[in-house]
Amino acid sequence: MTKKDKRKIFGVIAFVLLNAVVITATAMSEFGNSGEASELSEVRIIWWLLIPAVICFLLATLANTYKYVLMIKASYDKKEKPDNKFIWKTAWRVLMLGKYYDNVTPAAIGGQPFQIYYMHKNSKLSSGHATSIPIVGMIVGQVGFLILAILCFVFSNVLIKNPVLGIPAWVGLLFYAFWPVLIALYMPVRLKSAGTNSLDALTQNGVDHIELRMFDLNPLSPVGVFKEDLEFAHYFLLYLLSLPDFNFTP
Repeated sequence: MTKKDKRKIFGVIAFVLLNAVVITATAMSEFGNSGEASELSEVRIIWWLLIPAVICFLLATLANTYKYVLMIKASYDKKEKPDNKFIWKTAWRVLMLGKYYDNVTPAAIGGQPFQIYYMHKNSKLSSGHATSIPIVGMIVGQVGFLILAILCFVFSNVLIKNPVLGIPAWVGLLFYAFWPVLIALYMPVRLKSAGTNSLDALTQNGVDHIELRMFDLNPLSPVGVFKEDLEFAHYFLLYLLSLPDFNFTP
C-alpha cells in the first residue's frame, strides 16, 4: 500500500468520524432535553420493518446508479468509452455525492454542483456533458416520483376517503409537476427565434437572439447587476461566437 493510498484511507475515516460527530451533536441538541428523550423512549420500534426499508433503499440506489450509468455511457464516444467497472464506479460516486451534499447544504442546492465538478475532473467528460447529466437525472427522478405519486393517489383508499389529506396532496402534486415546466420555460439562457416563439420557429428560422436571465439578480448592486458583469457577459458571448461549430450529440 502506497503513502497515497494510506492518506486516502485516513481521509475517508476522518471524514466519516467528522460526520458522525456532527450528527451526534445535532441529535443531542435537538432531542437532548429530558422531555423529548422520554417521549422518544416510549416509541415502539418494529425492527422487522427495517428489512423491507433496507431492500427498498438498495433497489432505489441501484436504479439511480443505473440511471447515471446509462447517461455516462451515452456521453462517451465509442473509441473513448472506458470499461464498465469505471463507469459503474463513477455513477455510484456521482449519486452518493449528490445525495450527501443535497442533505448538508441549505435548500438541497449543493448536490448538482459537486456532481458536475466530479464528473468533469475525474471522468474526463466535457463540461457540457458533465452539466447535462445531473440535470437530466433530476428531471428523470421528478418524472418517476410523479408517476409513483399518481399511482399511489389513484389506488390509495386512505387519501380518497380523507379529503383533508387528499386535496392538499393533489394540489401539491400539481405544483410539483408544474415546476419543471417553469424551469424549461425560464432557463438562464433562452434561444429565441424571430416572431412566434416556438420550437417549430426555431427549427425553421433559426436563432434570432439570445435571452440571458437571472444573472441580473445581484443583491449587492442597487440595479441588480454590476457594469463589470455586463461587460464580462458581452465579451464571453463574443468569444463563444468566435469558436468553430461542433455537434452537441455524438
